[in-house]
Amino acid sequence: MSFTDEQVAKICLAHFRDIGSQRMRMLKRVTGSYTKALSAKRSLLQQAGMRASTIERFLSWRGRYDENAMIDLLAAEGIRVLFPEDSDFPPLLCASSDPPEVLFVRGVLPSAPAVAIVGTRKISPYGEQVTRSVVPPLVGTGLCIVSGLALGVDGLVHRATLDAGGVTAAFLATGVDHPSIYPRAHARLAEEIIEKGGCLLSESPPGGQGYEYLFPLRNRLIASYSLATVVVEAAPKSGSLITATLALEENREVLAVPGSIWNPQSEGTNHLLKLGARPCTTAQDILDALALDRPDLIAQARSELPTTPQDQTFLSYLSQPIHIDVLATLAKQAVSHVSSQLSILELKGLVQHLGGQTWVRT
Repeated sequence: MSFTDEQVAKICLAHFRDIGSQRMRMLKRVTGSYTKALSAKRSLLQQAGMRASTIERFLSWRGRYDENAMIDLLAAEGIRVLFPEDSDFPPLLCASSDPPEVLFVRGVLPSAPAVAIVGTRKISPYGEQVTRSVVPPLVGTGLCIVSGLALGVDGLVHRATLDAGGVTAAFLATGVDHPSIYPRAHARLAEEIIEKGGCLLSESPPGGQGYEYLFPLRNRLIASYSLATVVVEAAPKSGSLITATLALEENREVLAVPGSIWNPQSEGTNHLLKLGARPCTTAQDILDALALDRPDLIAQARSELPTTPQDQTFLSYLSQPIHIDVLATLAKQAVSHVSSQLSILELKGLVQHLGGQTWVRT
C-alpha cells in the first residue's frame, strides 16, 4: 500500500476529528497543499477559519501523531483508501456538492448502480413487511442496495439483500475496522456484507468513534452515492429525513412508503409525500422512478435533453476511449468537474463508461 505525500497528508488530516472534507479543502486553499496544511502555522490555521480551541487541539494532536502506525493499521485491517482523483472513486460521490476527500473502504466496492433504502430504528411489522417485499426484486435487477447499518430499517435492508443473493454497501459514521463497527449488534452483519461481495465505507478513519455530528455527514454520502433514496418509515425528526433532503439537494429521486396516520413512524414519510416525494408501494415504483427497465422512456428523456457547447467540447475528445485524468488535462479542468460533466453526458446517452474511469462517445 503506497501513497503520495499529498495522500498521506490527507489521511492524516482525516484522523483529526474536527477537520471534515470542507475544512480540509479550505486548508488546502489557504496553504497551497495538504502537506503544507498538515504543518501549517497558527496564523494560516486561523485564516482557514479554525477556532482557537480547535487550533490548540490540532497543534497538540499533530505533535504526537504517528503516520507510520496509521499506514500499518490500514494494511493490517485490509482497508483501502480512495481519493477523488482515483479512477475507481465512486463517480456520483465525486460529482456531489461535498465529496469526501478521503474514503475508507473495506470489502469490494460495487460497480453496479445503487439505490439507498433507509428508515427508522424503531421499525414496525408493517415496515418489515414492506422492506422484505421491496428488496428482492431490486436485487434481481442487479442494483446495489445501500443503507447505513443502523438498527431497524437499515439493518433489515442489508439482511434482506444478502438473503436475496444481492450485494449491499453500508456507509458508517464510525471507522470501518471491525472494533469500530457501530452498532455492535450489527458487527457480524457487517462482516457478512464483506464476505458476500459488498463493502463498508466511511469518511472516518480506523478507530473513529460514532460522534453524533458524524451521522448527518454519513447520510450525505448515502444520498450522493445512490441514484435514488427510499424512506420506509421515519418519525418527524428522523435522520432518514435528513438523507432524503440531501438526496433532493443532489437532484436524486426520493421515494417514501405511505403509512398509517396513526403510526408515529410514518409521520415523516407521509410528510415527504406531501412535499412531492414519489410514493413507493412496490419495487416497481423504484424502477419506474429510475426508468431502468424502460429503455423507451430513457431514450425519450435523453432526446429532450439539450446539448450545450461545453458538451460538444467534451465529446470532441471522446471519439476514442480516454481516461478521465487525460480528459481533465485536455479540457484544462478539475477532475471533479469533468466527472460531473461526464455523469450528465451519460444521462443524455452521449457517452459510455467502460470501467476504470475510461469513457468513450456512444
